[in-house]
Amino acid sequence: MPIRNITPSSYVGPQTRKFRTARGWSQQKLADRLREELGAESTGWSQTKINKLERGRLTRVLVDDVFELALALDVSPLYLLTPLEGFDEDEKALKVWIGGKIARWPREVRQWVRGVRPLLGLGDYRTDEEAQRGHRFYLLESQPLSELRLIAEAGKQGDRIGDLASELVGSETPDA
Repeated sequence: MPIRNITPSSYVGPQTRKFRTARGWSQQKLADRLREELGAESTGWSQTKINKLERGRLTRVLVDDVFELALALDVSPLYLLTPLEGFDEDEKALKVWIGGKIARWPREVRQWVRGVRPLLGLGDYRTDEEAQRGHRFYLLESQPLSELRLIAEAGKQGDRIGDLASELVGSETPDA
């Protein structure tokens, strides 16, 4: 199966188009929302810049740009940077290139960005001891206590979220 590596910044344009069109907005409407409604003046948003981004002619995207677009589109920045699925429209498997020799599946990258699990596996360390220290640092020592509390609370809410998701899926009826 062929695998295609994508960079997070190269994915921002297509995702911006996807979320913009899902809202029925023109590129001009998005540019106006960024500048006038949200006050995003410093990054130079215009219909032309959005067009270049969506057509792949603007491939290096600043973190500031991603955050502003995500805010304007009311989506997580994570979904502008990584695909939701592990395949493209041609059924090629997608991996997200992080840097150097590191490319991972979109699901793994999203979990890493969320702080749920380390991106580097045990085999990416020189020794087992380094791996254990690295994972402990990532999962515990680099997290502020407030984040760990949120994670613990989210775990308690997991059943409730699962029930709500089941209700939503169960309430969908096929078109007749």
